[in-house]
Amino acid sequence: MIQFFQTQENCVREVAVPSPGCWISVVDPTAQEIQQLIETYGLDSGFVRSSLDEEESSRIEREDDQTLIIVDTAMSEIQTEETILFFTMPLGIIITEDYVFTITLKDNRVLHDLANGTVRGVQTRMKTRFVMQLLLRITAFYLMYLKQIDKASSQVQERMQHSLRNNELLQMMALEKSLVYFSTS
Repeated sequence: MIQFFQTQENCVREVAVPSPGCWISVVDPTAQEIQQLIETYGLDSGFVRSSLDEEESSRIEREDDQTLIIVDTAMSEIQTEETILFFTMPLGIIITEDYVFTITLKDNRVLHDLANGTVRGVQTRMKTRFVMQLLLRITAFYLMYLKQIDKASSQVQERMQHSLRNNELLQMMALEKSLVYFSTS
């Protein structure tokens, strides 16, 4: 899905047609949408493919008049009533002369918060500032999820002292797996 956003009257709003200074949000694009990004906007095909690679590691790369920033974003997924899995997903940020693109395989709260106006002072036409606000929001979610992992770990440890069931061990393993994802990101 490709959506266009622009700051109007100090609020981020979705617009029907992009114009210079827009943020273009791309989530789980189809093959046709990928082709559109490459042909219509002149994006480097390698940059687009890297942004959609689940195994891609964080980095910055520059090619001609485009800059690619790939950063892992923290995400969470409820597995059972008592278990939440935390993991990371690459987010590609491509900066061109006219636009800032965000490209990812999965929708995430960071993009929602920017699109819904939850983050104050977002100016899509100020590309560097926009990217810094995006990175700050990603960092904030890492911290929030780390606090949730710590709290859940303490609760599970307390329950384990009173009874040793497979459920508690599975929850601890899921939390440990989440921390591995975060530390490698």
